[in-house]
Amino acid sequence: AVVGQMLNEIGKDDPEVLKTVIEVMETENLLRSGASVELVPSNCSVLVQMGETPKLPPKPNLEARNW
Repeated sequence: AVVGQMLNEIGKDDPEVLKTVIEVMETENLLRSGASVELVPSNCSVLVQMGETPKLPPKPNLEARNW
């Protein structure tokens, strides 16, 4: 409750400072979580897929073939 009150006070005085404080808090939580993070250039157009990475089919065993 105290943190919420302080954030409300900061937001009243300077919304830009509040935005920055929240971004820092989110970054700290992300770093503490141990989650993997991939950085993508801002000018890059990508399709983001949430969830588990799809499993790739097994690689063929080339040694077993008669060439």
